[in-house]
Amino acid sequence: MVVTLQPVTELPELLLLPLVEESLAQGFRAIHRLVDEWQTEKNRFSKPGEALFAAWFADHVIGVCGLNQDPYADANQIGRIRRLYVQQAYRRQGVGRQLVEQIICTAKPNFVELRLRTTDAIAAHFYASLGFHPVNLPNCTHSLKLR
Repeated sequence: MVVTLQPVTELPELLLLPLVEESLAQGFRAIHRLVDEWQTEKNRFSKPGEALFAAWFADHVIGVCGLNQDPYADANQIGRIRRLYVQQAYRRQGVGRQLVEQIICTAKPNFVELRLRTTDAIAAHFYASLGFHPVNLPNCTHSLKLR
C-alpha cells in the first residue's frame, strides 16, 4: 500500500467526512474538533512552525495529524502533536507512524520538544515506540526532546 503524505493548506472537509463520522462513532471528537476549529479559524495550524498533514491512499484521506505550538507551555519552542487519527481499516499498517515521523521532522527546526496528551493505553505504547517518554505535566502525558 502506497500512502502519500500531503501538507494541508485548505481543509478537504468532504474528504474528511468519513474520518469525522467514524471517529465520532468510536467516541473520539478530535476530528470533529479539527474541522470545527478550522471553520471558525480557531486553529488552522498556521502559526510559525505549525503544520497539518493528511495521509492519502488513492483518492481518499485515510489519516491526519497536526503540529501546533503547545498552548499549555510557557515557551513557543514547545510543539504539540494534535488530532492524530487513522481510519480503522488502515490501522496497524504504518500510516500513523508515517504521520508522526513527518510531524517530528517538521518540528525539529522550530521546536526543542514535542508534547502530547493521550489517555489511551494503545496510543501510549505507540508513542513510546516512537521515542516519546511518559511525563507528569499538566495537559501532557508524553514528551520527546528534539535537541
